[in-house]
Amino acid sequence: RSFSGWNTASDGSGTDYDPNDTCTITDNTTLYAQWTVSGGVECATIGTGTLTSTRVPINTYYNYFTTQSLYTASEVNAALRDNTLINSLSFYHSAYTTTYNIKIYLAHTSQTALSASSAVTTATEVFNSNGNMTVGASSAGWQTFDLDTPFQYNGTDNLLVIVCGTGSYNLSVT
Repeated sequence: RSFSGWNTASDGSGTDYDPNDTCTITDNTTLYAQWTVSGGVECATIGTGTLTSTRVPINTYYNYFTTQSLYTASEVNAALRDNTLINSLSFYHSAYTTTYNIKIYLAHTSQTALSASSAVTTATEVFNSNGNMTVGASSAGWQTFDLDTPFQYNGTDNLLVIVCGTGSYNLSVT
């Protein structure tokens, strides 16, 4: 997403002002930032959202965890389009709150299934909380992680999402 200018109406139907325009404002005027989505979609959902486990992808049962989720190229392409830059990831969580140091990695892979013996040798760290952050909330909902390093999906391979964390032991998950 990139900044494309200002407009006098929030929906972009008013007067446009380019980012470098000079204008004189004589009355109370509200200007709304206008954004352009380039190279992809603003928000895409992959999967049905029917998983009810409280331990994927962020497992608060122990004070450390690593989870892996594999998305097929057809799932990713249907949601994101080919060659799309991924800027954030969101995970739906049940009602819990704890603090963890979170790292998220993304990788292109030809793997079609995950197993304990399947090792990924190259993954890109795209998010690092650099210390404890609050994970979850008092009620179920989405938690978004804005990536430190956007990831360019190649449109061909399957996508592996690896989430790692260390933090507080928490049994009070509902």
